[in-house]
Amino acid sequence: MEHSAPGAPKPERLQLGLECDAHSRVIDFVTTADWLSIKQALRLSPREVEYLRWALVDPRDRSIAERIGVGVHTAHTHRVRIFRKLGVGGMAQALSIVFATYVRMHRQRSGDRDDISVP
Repeated sequence: MEHSAPGAPKPERLQLGLECDAHSRVIDFVTTADWLSIKQALRLSPREVEYLRWALVDPRDRSIAERIGVGVHTAHTHRVRIFRKLGVGGMAQALSIVFATYVRMHRQRSGDRDDISVP
């Protein structure tokens, strides 16, 4: 977890809602700048990135459609396009690529050049 000096501005973070045991919780996952870098690295549209962000919470098209304000068919279309662009057959593979890209970006920033293979 990042720590900053008292009163210092915190980096903007994506806030994802997660219902757990009927209680609403917030996951502090990744900075908005990181999502923009992932978008560029994987050549995804802004809506496809938004879809993936919510897929981390609940990967069902119906749930994602409600969260991003589109129909279920449109959400499914985003899923199909993401899979095609990433060359994967399922959500677990897609999120694995997103995670590997995130880790690689942070390793490169910190100077640790160990590579992670991405399927």
